[in-house]
Amino acid sequence: MIDTVLNNFVEFQANPLYVNFDKFDLSTQQFGGLMHGQLIKTHYPHEGENDTQNQRLESLQEFTDLKVICIHRKLEDSLKSYNEMFELSQTLKEYAQVDQKFREYWASFDPLEIEFNELIDINSIDVLLHKIEKHLGLAAINKKLAPTPKRSKARIYMYKLLTRIFGFRSPIINTGIRFSKVKDK
Repeated sequence: MIDTVLNNFVEFQANPLYVNFDKFDLSTQQFGGLMHGQLIKTHYPHEGENDTQNQRLESLQEFTDLKVICIHRKLEDSLKSYNEMFELSQTLKEYAQVDQKFREYWASFDPLEIEFNELIDINSIDVLLHKIEKHLGLAAINKKLAPTPKRSKARIYMYKLLTRIFGFRSPIINTGIRFSKVKDK
């Protein structure tokens, strides 16, 4: 999702490319606040919340123009990624409660809801970008950039390298999403 937005909406191309809201909990970095116009990736709210996390969630409330895009994925697939990311071993039942809490929190931001399969189907990039354009109130670039198909591994690695070297100046931004699930044409 992040790469789709960064590659198709120049308004979000900045340094840093995006803020990983969750990583603040996994590091010793101080949370210094967010700037308007930044792209934020998060799985909040999630298990293990504490006062710092709650303060961070409250900080989002100050952004009255916050545009939220929520990705829907099969709960089983989402649980697998979640457990890997946060080094947990939650059951499906436990995770369903976390997912419900997540959905309830973000519902107040009137999010655009996107199915995970829409992100990996390069044949429907125009439909996906139209939804995002409408939600953000911004126009995508004329030449739409879809995720690189998995059969193009050399290009994927080249774009990853260029992104790490040039950041938002890279011809195609690849922030590290796994492309093994991108459907070829």
